[in-house]
Amino acid sequence: MTIDDEVLTAPLSVLGLSFRARRALLDCGFGTVGDVVAKTTVQLAKLPRLGPASLAEIKAKLNARGLSLRQPRGGAMPPKKWRRDMTTDDDELLRASLSVLGLRIRVYHVLLNSAFSTVGDVVANSEIELSRMHYLGPASLEHIKAKLSDRGLMLRPTGKVLAKRK
Repeated sequence: MTIDDEVLTAPLSVLGLSFRARRALLDCGFGTVGDVVAKTTVQLAKLPRLGPASLAEIKAKLNARGLSLRQPRGGAMPPKKWRRDMTTDDDELLRASLSVLGLRIRVYHVLLNSAFSTVGDVVANSEIELSRMHYLGPASLEHIKAKLSDRGLMLRPTGKVLAKRK
């Protein structure tokens, strides 16, 4: 067994997390450090009873051990098909800070605390994915969609509904 395997198979208790953070992870079926690092920040942010402070604590404890959460596949840049009439010059907008959207301060802080730092991080998610985040209700989602629309952007489509079998 390598050192990496030993770290990844170690129980959550080795991270020294607060009771609240550890309990939230255990209640959701996480048992080892490897279970945690296999998830992205967005996936963890969706867990019940795991707020921004606990998420920040988990990331800090992992960083102290030289570990980090999994990065989203393909980075934060959404495929062109998710963007409305964008040119290659508009890719700079996707790499821009969330602050360029002019979001309400509460919405802005919820996104920042959930590790969204660029416009591209937001548009890479669907409305359903964002609605599962703590502290983002329907009004906040509509506000985000309106601010993205002002810039010619939209959230990632949720996909097509499959026809029912007969």
